[in-house]
Amino acid sequence: MLKAILSTMKPTSFLTSAKAFLSLAMLPLSVFGQPSPAPSLAPMQLQPPSIVLPNDSTQAAIENLRAPNVHPGYEEKLRTFGQFIGIWDMDIQLFNKANQIVYHQPGVWMFSWILDGRAIQDVIVGPPRLDPANGERRIGTTIRYYDETTKRWYITFMTPTGQIYIHLQGGQKGDEIVLEGKDTDGSMLRWMFVEITPGSFHWLGYTSPDNGRTWRLEQEMFAKRRAPVTTGEGSAWWRRNDLRGLESARLQRTTNGWLLSGTSAFEHAHSPCLLNYQVRCDEDWHTRLVLVDGWVDQRFVHHQIAVKPNGRWIHNGTELAQLDGCIDIDLNFSPSTNTLPIRRLCLAVGASSKVRAAWLRFPDFTLHLAEQSYTRIATNRYEYRNGKFESEISVDSIGLVRHYPSGMGTIDGHRDDRRTAAHGGVRSNHS
Repeated sequence: MLKAILSTMKPTSFLTSAKAFLSLAMLPLSVFGQPSPAPSLAPMQLQPPSIVLPNDSTQAAIENLRAPNVHPGYEEKLRTFGQFIGIWDMDIQLFNKANQIVYHQPGVWMFSWILDGRAIQDVIVGPPRLDPANGERRIGTTIRYYDETTKRWYITFMTPTGQIYIHLQGGQKGDEIVLEGKDTDGSMLRWMFVEITPGSFHWLGYTSPDNGRTWRLEQEMFAKRRAPVTTGEGSAWWRRNDLRGLESARLQRTTNGWLLSGTSAFEHAHSPCLLNYQVRCDEDWHTRLVLVDGWVDQRFVHHQIAVKPNGRWIHNGTELAQLDGCIDIDLNFSPSTNTLPIRRLCLAVGASSKVRAAWLRFPDFTLHLAEQSYTRIATNRYEYRNGKFESEISVDSIGLVRHYPSGMGTIDGHRDDRRTAAHGGVRSNHS
Protein backbone atom coordinates (compact mmCIF):
# COMPACT_ATOMS: atom_id res chain seq x y z
CA MET A 1 0.00 0.00 0.00
CA LEU A 2 2.85 2.39 0.83
CA LYS A 3 4.41 1.59 -2.54
CA ALA A 4 1.14 2.40 -4.28
CA ILE A 5 0.89 5.72 -2.46
CA LEU A 6 4.46 6.71 -3.25
CA SER A 7 4.14 5.70 -6.90
CA THR A 8 1.31 8.22 -7.43
CA MET A 9 3.37 11.19 -6.25
CA LYS A 10 5.07 13.26 -9.00
CA PRO A 11 8.52 14.64 -8.03
CA THR A 12 7.93 18.05 -9.61
CA SER A 13 4.59 18.64 -7.91
CA PHE A 14 6.02 17.48 -4.61
CA LEU A 15 8.96 19.91 -4.86
CA THR A 16 6.64 22.72 -5.90
CA SER A 17 4.32 22.12 -3.02
CA ALA A 18 7.26 21.81 -0.63
CA LYS A 19 8.71 25.17 -1.78
CA ALA A 20 5.31 26.76 -1.42
CA PHE A 21 4.92 25.38 2.05
CA LEU A 22 8.40 26.52 3.11
CA SER A 23 7.91 29.99 1.66
CA LEU A 24 4.66 30.42 3.55
CA ALA A 25 6.20 29.14 6.74
CA MET A 26 9.09 31.65 6.47
CA LEU A 27 6.99 34.80 5.77
CA PRO A 28 7.67 37.28 8.62
CA LEU A 29 4.77 39.59 7.71
CA SER A 30 1.09 39.10 7.17
CA VAL A 31 -0.54 39.94 3.82
CA PHE A 32 -1.21 43.45 5.14
CA GLY A 33 2.46 44.13 5.83
CA GLN A 34 2.13 44.03 9.61
CA PRO A 35 4.11 41.67 11.83
CA SER A 36 2.25 38.43 12.35
CA PRO A 37 1.65 37.51 15.99
CA ALA A 38 3.63 34.58 17.26
CA PRO A 39 1.46 31.47 17.36
CA SER A 40 0.42 30.22 20.78
CA LEU A 41 1.62 26.63 21.03
CA ALA A 42 0.95 24.26 23.89
CA PRO A 43 4.06 22.56 25.20
CA MET A 44 4.63 19.06 23.86
CA GLN A 45 3.41 16.40 26.23
CA LEU A 46 5.82 13.51 26.48
CA GLN A 47 3.61 10.43 26.25
CA PRO A 48 5.69 7.59 24.85
CA PRO A 49 3.58 4.82 23.30
CA SER A 50 3.14 1.54 25.09
CA ILE A 51 5.11 -1.15 23.28
CA VAL A 52 6.30 -4.69 23.82
CA LEU A 53 10.06 -5.24 23.90
CA PRO A 54 10.79 -8.95 23.48
CA ASN A 55 14.15 -10.47 24.37
CA ASP A 56 14.77 -11.01 20.66
CA SER A 57 14.72 -7.53 19.08
CA THR A 58 14.19 -9.03 15.63
CA GLN A 59 10.69 -10.01 16.80
CA ALA A 60 9.68 -6.56 18.11
CA ALA A 61 7.51 -5.66 15.13
CA ILE A 62 5.72 -9.02 15.19
CA GLU A 63 5.10 -8.86 18.95
CA ASN A 64 3.60 -5.38 18.68
CA LEU A 65 1.54 -6.32 15.66
CA ARG A 66 -0.19 -9.30 17.27
CA ALA A 67 -3.25 -8.97 19.51
CA PRO A 68 -4.64 -11.58 21.93
CA ASN A 69 -8.31 -10.83 21.20
CA VAL A 70 -10.69 -8.71 19.20
CA HIS A 71 -10.82 -5.06 20.29
CA PRO A 72 -13.57 -4.50 22.91
CA GLY A 73 -16.81 -3.48 21.23
CA TYR A 74 -15.75 -4.78 17.82
CA GLU A 75 -16.88 -8.40 18.27
CA GLU A 76 -19.92 -8.09 16.01
CA LYS A 77 -18.35 -5.65 13.52
CA LEU A 78 -15.44 -7.99 12.79
CA ARG A 79 -17.33 -11.27 13.06
CA THR A 80 -17.28 -11.89 9.27
CA PHE A 81 -13.63 -12.90 9.39
CA GLY A 82 -13.24 -13.02 13.16
CA GLN A 83 -15.05 -16.36 13.12
CA PHE A 84 -12.01 -17.88 11.37
CA ILE A 85 -9.49 -17.02 14.09
CA GLY A 86 -7.46 -20.17 14.69
CA ILE A 87 -5.74 -22.88 12.64
CA TRP A 88 -7.31 -24.69 9.69
CA ASP A 89 -6.08 -27.76 7.83
CA MET A 90 -6.60 -27.31 4.09
CA ASP A 91 -7.17 -29.47 1.03
CA ILE A 92 -5.97 -27.21 -1.83
CA GLN A 93 -6.65 -27.67 -5.56
CA LEU A 94 -5.68 -25.53 -8.55
CA PHE A 95 -7.26 -25.89 -12.01
CA ASN A 96 -6.10 -25.00 -15.53
CA LYS A 97 -8.28 -23.49 -18.26
CA ALA A 98 -9.46 -26.99 -19.24
CA ASN A 99 -10.73 -27.51 -15.67
CA GLN A 100 -8.03 -30.07 -15.00
CA ILE A 101 -6.39 -30.31 -11.57
CA VAL A 102 -2.79 -29.15 -11.85
CA TYR A 103 -2.06 -28.93 -8.13
CA HIS A 104 -3.55 -30.92 -5.24
CA GLN A 105 -1.76 -30.67 -1.90
CA PRO A 106 -2.51 -30.14 1.78
CA GLY A 107 -1.92 -26.81 3.47
CA VAL A 108 -2.43 -24.90 6.70
CA TRP A 109 -4.30 -21.59 7.03
CA MET A 110 -3.81 -19.55 10.23
CA PHE A 111 -5.92 -16.50 11.21
CA SER A 112 -4.90 -14.11 14.03
CA TRP A 113 -5.90 -10.74 15.47
CA ILE A 114 -3.52 -7.82 14.86
CA LEU A 115 -3.34 -4.05 15.44
CA ASP A 116 -4.88 -4.12 18.93
CA GLY A 117 -7.66 -6.42 17.72
CA ARG A 118 -8.98 -4.06 15.04
CA ALA A 119 -7.80 -6.10 12.03
CA ILE A 120 -6.94 -9.65 11.06
CA GLN A 121 -3.91 -11.18 9.42
CA ASP A 122 -3.75 -14.70 8.08
CA VAL A 123 -0.93 -16.83 6.74
CA ILE A 124 -1.45 -19.77 4.40
CA VAL A 125 1.32 -22.33 3.92
CA GLY A 126 1.59 -25.13 1.39
CA PRO A 127 4.27 -27.69 0.62
CA PRO A 128 7.06 -26.97 -1.87
CA ARG A 129 6.07 -27.24 -5.50
CA LEU A 130 8.72 -29.83 -6.49
CA ASP A 131 10.80 -31.03 -3.56
CA PRO A 132 8.77 -31.51 -0.34
CA ALA A 133 11.91 -32.56 1.56
CA ASN A 134 14.20 -29.65 0.77
CA GLY A 135 12.42 -27.11 -1.38
CA GLU A 136 11.04 -23.73 -0.34
CA ARG A 137 7.51 -23.90 1.03
CA ARG A 138 4.69 -21.95 -0.61
CA ILE A 139 3.54 -19.19 1.72
CA GLY A 140 1.35 -16.10 1.48
CA THR A 141 -0.27 -13.62 3.85
CA THR A 142 -3.40 -11.44 3.87
CA ILE A 143 -4.26 -8.31 5.86
CA ARG A 144 -8.03 -7.93 6.44
CA TYR A 145 -9.44 -4.55 7.48
CA TYR A 146 -13.09 -3.51 7.98
CA ASP A 147 -13.99 0.07 7.07
CA GLU A 148 -16.77 1.28 9.37
CA THR A 149 -17.71 4.07 6.93
CA THR A 150 -18.23 1.98 3.81
CA LYS A 151 -19.23 -1.17 5.76
CA ARG A 152 -16.90 -3.20 3.56
CA TRP A 153 -13.89 -5.39 4.11
CA TYR A 154 -10.64 -4.49 2.33
CA ILE A 155 -7.96 -7.13 1.99
CA THR A 156 -4.43 -7.22 0.60
CA PHE A 157 -2.89 -10.56 -0.30
CA MET A 158 0.76 -11.12 -1.16
CA THR A 159 3.02 -14.08 -1.72
CA PRO A 160 6.71 -13.69 -2.54
CA THR A 161 6.99 -17.25 -3.84
CA GLY A 162 4.23 -16.56 -6.37
CA GLN A 163 5.15 -12.89 -6.98
CA ILE A 164 1.53 -11.91 -6.41
CA TYR A 165 0.23 -8.71 -4.79
CA ILE A 166 -3.49 -7.98 -5.10
CA HIS A 167 -6.35 -6.09 -3.42
CA LEU A 168 -9.96 -7.21 -3.00
CA GLN A 169 -12.99 -5.86 -1.20
CA GLY A 170 -16.46 -7.04 -0.23
CA GLY A 171 -18.15 -8.68 2.71
CA GLN A 172 -21.01 -10.82 3.93
CA LYS A 173 -23.74 -11.75 1.44
CA GLY A 174 -26.33 -13.93 3.12
CA ASP A 175 -24.56 -17.02 4.43
CA GLU A 176 -21.53 -16.44 2.18
CA ILE A 177 -18.58 -14.04 2.07
CA VAL A 178 -17.79 -12.54 -1.34
CA LEU A 179 -14.67 -10.50 -2.19
CA GLU A 180 -13.87 -9.04 -5.61
CA GLY A 181 -10.84 -7.36 -7.15
CA LYS A 182 -8.30 -7.67 -9.95
CA ASP A 183 -5.45 -10.08 -10.54
CA THR A 184 -1.92 -9.00 -11.45
CA ASP A 185 -2.79 -9.34 -15.17
CA GLY A 186 -5.90 -7.15 -14.85
CA SER A 187 -8.46 -9.96 -14.99
CA MET A 188 -11.27 -9.87 -12.44
CA LEU A 189 -11.16 -12.04 -9.33
CA ARG A 190 -13.93 -13.30 -7.07
CA TRP A 191 -13.03 -15.10 -3.83
CA MET A 192 -15.80 -16.75 -1.83
CA PHE A 193 -16.19 -18.44 1.58
CA VAL A 194 -19.21 -20.76 1.45
CA GLU A 195 -20.66 -23.64 3.49
CA ILE A 196 -19.32 -22.00 6.65
CA THR A 197 -19.67 -23.84 9.95
CA PRO A 198 -17.76 -23.43 13.22
CA GLY A 199 -15.53 -26.33 12.21
CA SER A 200 -15.26 -26.11 8.42
CA PHE A 201 -15.66 -23.96 5.31
CA HIS A 202 -15.30 -24.18 1.54
CA TRP A 203 -13.23 -21.54 -0.30
CA LEU A 204 -13.65 -20.82 -4.03
CA GLY A 205 -11.45 -18.65 -6.25
CA TYR A 206 -12.84 -17.54 -9.62
CA THR A 207 -11.28 -15.54 -12.45
CA SER A 208 -12.94 -13.64 -15.31
CA PRO A 209 -10.97 -12.59 -18.41
CA ASP A 210 -13.97 -10.74 -19.92
CA ASN A 211 -14.81 -8.23 -17.20
CA GLY A 212 -17.31 -10.41 -15.36
CA ARG A 213 -19.32 -11.85 -18.24
CA THR A 214 -18.04 -15.37 -17.59
CA TRP A 215 -16.25 -16.90 -14.64
CA ARG A 216 -13.88 -19.86 -14.34
CA LEU A 217 -12.97 -21.71 -11.16
CA GLU A 218 -9.19 -21.68 -10.79
CA GLN A 219 -8.75 -22.46 -7.06
CA GLU A 220 -10.68 -24.48 -4.50
CA MET A 221 -9.95 -25.23 -0.85
CA PHE A 222 -11.71 -27.28 1.81
CA ALA A 223 -10.93 -26.29 5.40
CA LYS A 224 -11.32 -28.12 8.70
CA ARG A 225 -10.61 -26.38 11.99
CA ARG A 226 -7.72 -27.85 13.94
CA ALA A 227 -8.48 -28.45 17.61
CA PRO A 228 -6.32 -26.48 20.07
CA VAL A 229 -3.12 -28.25 21.06
CA THR A 230 -3.85 -29.27 24.63
CA THR A 231 -4.12 -32.43 26.68
CA GLY A 232 -7.58 -31.19 27.60
CA GLU A 233 -7.70 -33.05 30.88
CA GLY A 234 -8.65 -31.59 34.22
CA SER A 235 -11.12 -31.49 37.07
CA ALA A 236 -13.41 -29.04 38.83
CA TRP A 237 -15.26 -28.76 42.13
CA TRP A 238 -18.36 -26.64 42.58
CA ARG A 239 -20.51 -25.45 45.47
CA ARG A 240 -24.13 -24.74 44.66
CA ASN A 241 -25.53 -21.41 45.81
CA ASP A 242 -29.17 -21.93 44.82
CA LEU A 243 -29.45 -24.75 47.38
CA ARG A 244 -27.20 -26.86 49.57
CA GLY A 245 -24.95 -29.04 47.45
CA LEU A 246 -21.53 -29.88 46.07
CA GLU A 247 -20.29 -31.41 42.82
CA SER A 248 -17.00 -32.60 41.39
CA ALA A 249 -16.24 -33.58 37.80
CA ARG A 250 -13.29 -34.77 35.77
CA LEU A 251 -12.57 -34.60 32.04
CA GLN A 252 -10.08 -37.13 30.69
CA ARG A 253 -8.81 -38.68 27.49
CA THR A 254 -9.67 -42.25 26.51
CA THR A 255 -8.28 -44.52 23.80
CA ASN A 256 -11.05 -43.48 21.39
CA GLY A 257 -12.33 -40.16 22.66
CA TRP A 258 -13.26 -38.39 25.89
CA LEU A 259 -14.84 -39.24 29.25
CA LEU A 260 -16.63 -36.67 31.42
CA SER A 261 -17.49 -38.12 34.83
CA GLY A 262 -18.71 -36.61 38.07
CA THR A 263 -20.72 -36.81 41.26
CA SER A 264 -23.38 -34.33 42.33
CA ALA A 265 -24.77 -34.33 45.90
CA PHE A 266 -27.43 -31.76 46.76
CA GLU A 267 -30.71 -31.14 48.52
CA HIS A 268 -34.01 -31.55 46.70
CA ALA A 269 -37.45 -31.10 48.25
CA HIS A 270 -35.82 -30.99 51.71
CA SER A 271 -34.23 -34.41 51.13
CA PRO A 272 -30.69 -35.32 50.08
CA CYS A 273 -29.96 -36.87 46.69
CA LEU A 274 -26.81 -38.12 45.01
CA LEU A 275 -26.15 -38.65 41.29
CA ASN A 276 -23.11 -40.16 39.57
CA TYR A 277 -22.75 -39.60 35.85
CA GLN A 278 -20.51 -40.58 32.94
CA VAL A 279 -20.58 -39.11 29.45
CA ARG A 280 -18.49 -40.79 26.78
CA CYS A 281 -17.74 -38.88 23.56
CA ASP A 282 -15.82 -39.75 20.40
CA GLU A 283 -12.76 -37.83 19.16
CA ASP A 284 -15.00 -35.11 17.69
CA TRP A 285 -16.94 -34.58 20.93
CA HIS A 286 -20.10 -36.31 19.73
CA THR A 287 -21.95 -37.92 22.64
CA ARG A 288 -22.02 -41.71 22.38
CA LEU A 289 -23.03 -43.05 25.83
CA VAL A 290 -24.45 -41.49 29.01
CA LEU A 291 -24.87 -43.23 32.38
CA VAL A 292 -26.64 -41.63 35.36
CA ASP A 293 -26.98 -43.60 38.61
CA GLY A 294 -27.86 -42.75 42.19
CA TRP A 295 -30.83 -41.86 44.31
CA VAL A 296 -33.29 -39.01 44.70
CA ASP A 297 -35.15 -38.95 48.01
CA GLN A 298 -35.84 -42.65 48.60
CA ARG A 299 -35.91 -43.50 44.88
CA PHE A 300 -33.04 -45.23 43.14
CA VAL A 301 -32.39 -44.10 39.57
CA HIS A 302 -30.55 -45.71 36.69
CA HIS A 303 -30.48 -44.23 33.19
CA GLN A 304 -28.54 -45.39 30.16
CA ILE A 305 -28.60 -43.23 27.05
CA ALA A 306 -26.88 -44.53 23.92
CA VAL A 307 -26.47 -42.83 20.54
CA LYS A 308 -26.32 -45.09 17.48
CA PRO A 309 -24.02 -44.32 14.51
CA ASN A 310 -27.11 -43.18 12.56
CA GLY A 311 -27.78 -40.50 15.21
CA ARG A 312 -30.76 -42.23 16.85
CA TRP A 313 -30.94 -41.73 20.64
CA ILE A 314 -32.01 -44.64 22.88
CA HIS A 315 -33.06 -44.03 26.50
CA ASN A 316 -33.26 -47.18 28.65
CA GLY A 317 -34.04 -49.24 25.55
CA THR A 318 -36.57 -46.81 24.01
CA GLU A 319 -35.69 -45.07 20.74
CA LEU A 320 -36.50 -41.36 20.66
CA ALA A 321 -36.90 -40.19 17.07
CA GLN A 322 -37.53 -36.61 18.19
CA LEU A 323 -33.86 -36.37 19.21
CA ASP A 324 -32.48 -37.22 15.77
CA GLY A 325 -29.80 -34.71 14.85
CA CYS A 326 -28.78 -33.96 18.45
CA ILE A 327 -25.06 -34.13 19.16
CA ASP A 328 -24.72 -33.13 22.81
CA ILE A 329 -26.20 -34.36 26.08
CA ASP A 330 -27.26 -31.67 28.55
CA LEU A 331 -27.66 -32.75 32.19
CA ASN A 332 -29.64 -29.90 33.70
CA PHE A 333 -28.58 -30.75 37.26
CA SER A 334 -24.91 -30.17 36.39
CA PRO A 335 -22.86 -27.42 34.70
CA SER A 336 -20.25 -29.87 33.43
CA THR A 337 -21.96 -30.80 30.16
CA ASN A 338 -21.63 -27.24 28.84
CA THR A 339 -18.01 -28.23 28.31
CA LEU A 340 -18.92 -30.68 25.53
CA PRO A 341 -20.25 -28.20 22.90
CA ILE A 342 -17.66 -25.61 23.97
CA ARG A 343 -14.84 -28.05 23.21
CA ARG A 344 -16.50 -29.34 20.04
CA LEU A 345 -17.29 -25.94 18.49
CA CYS A 346 -13.87 -24.29 19.10
CA LEU A 347 -15.48 -20.87 18.58
CA ALA A 348 -13.35 -17.83 17.95
CA VAL A 349 -14.00 -14.80 20.14
CA GLY A 350 -17.07 -13.06 18.70
CA ALA A 351 -18.35 -16.17 16.93
CA SER A 352 -21.54 -18.03 17.81
CA SER A 353 -23.24 -21.28 16.90
CA LYS A 354 -26.57 -22.99 17.44
CA VAL A 355 -26.72 -26.55 18.75
CA ARG A 356 -29.40 -29.21 19.22
CA ALA A 357 -28.99 -30.98 22.55
CA ALA A 358 -30.72 -33.89 24.25
CA TRP A 359 -31.72 -32.30 27.56
CA LEU A 360 -32.11 -34.68 30.53
CA ARG A 361 -34.48 -32.93 32.89
CA PHE A 362 -34.33 -33.29 36.66
CA PRO A 363 -36.11 -34.69 38.68
CA ASP A 364 -38.26 -36.69 36.22
CA PHE A 365 -35.25 -37.76 34.09
CA THR A 366 -37.06 -37.37 30.78
CA LEU A 367 -35.24 -36.42 27.58
CA HIS A 368 -36.29 -33.39 25.54
CA LEU A 369 -35.01 -31.61 22.45
CA ALA A 370 -33.32 -28.30 23.36
CA GLU A 371 -32.40 -25.62 20.83
CA GLN A 372 -29.39 -23.86 22.31
CA SER A 373 -26.71 -21.39 21.28
CA TYR A 374 -23.22 -20.43 22.40
CA THR A 375 -21.48 -17.11 21.71
CA ARG A 376 -17.86 -16.67 22.72
CA ILE A 377 -17.71 -13.14 24.07
CA ALA A 378 -14.16 -13.36 25.46
CA THR A 379 -11.34 -15.88 25.74
CA ASN A 380 -12.89 -17.62 28.76
CA ARG A 381 -16.50 -16.36 28.67
CA TYR A 382 -19.56 -17.53 26.75
CA GLU A 383 -23.12 -16.33 26.40
CA TYR A 384 -25.37 -19.39 26.63
CA ARG A 385 -29.02 -19.61 25.58
CA ASN A 386 -31.48 -22.47 26.05
CA GLY A 387 -34.96 -21.47 24.96
CA LYS A 388 -35.90 -18.41 27.03
CA PHE A 389 -33.12 -19.06 29.54
CA GLU A 390 -29.88 -17.20 28.99
CA SER A 391 -26.75 -16.80 31.06
CA GLU A 392 -23.10 -15.85 30.85
CA ILE A 393 -20.72 -18.61 31.91
CA SER A 394 -16.98 -18.56 32.42
CA VAL A 395 -14.67 -21.51 31.79
CA ASP A 396 -11.09 -22.48 32.45
CA SER A 397 -8.39 -23.13 29.84
CA ILE A 398 -9.81 -26.56 28.90
CA GLY A 399 -13.46 -25.52 28.79
CA LEU A 400 -14.64 -26.72 32.23
CA VAL A 401 -17.19 -24.34 33.71
CA ARG A 402 -15.78 -22.09 36.43
CA HIS A 403 -18.76 -19.87 37.13
CA TYR A 404 -22.46 -20.27 36.34
CA PRO A 405 -24.55 -17.32 37.57
CA SER A 406 -27.61 -18.19 39.67
CA GLY A 407 -26.46 -21.77 40.08
CA MET A 408 -22.94 -22.68 41.08
CA GLY A 409 -19.38 -21.46 41.52
CA THR A 410 -16.04 -23.20 41.70
CA ILE A 411 -14.24 -23.99 44.90
CA ASP A 412 -10.51 -23.32 44.88
CA GLY A 413 -7.84 -23.73 47.49
CA HIS A 414 -7.94 -20.20 48.90
CA ARG A 415 -10.37 -19.08 51.55
CA ASP A 416 -11.33 -15.91 49.68
CA ASP A 417 -12.03 -17.90 46.51
CA ARG A 418 -14.32 -20.24 48.44
CA ARG A 419 -16.24 -17.34 49.88
CA THR A 420 -16.62 -15.76 46.45
CA ALA A 421 -17.74 -19.05 44.91
CA ALA A 422 -20.47 -19.45 47.49
CA HIS A 423 -22.01 -16.20 46.26
CA GLY A 424 -21.19 -16.76 42.62
CA GLY A 425 -23.05 -18.32 40.00
CA VAL A 426 -24.24 -25.06 38.44
CA ARG A 427 -27.19 -24.06 36.63
CA SER A 428 -30.63 -23.83 38.11
CA ASN A 429 -33.41 -25.83 36.47
CA HIS A 430 -34.56 -24.14 33.30
CA SER A 431 -36.57 -24.87 30.20
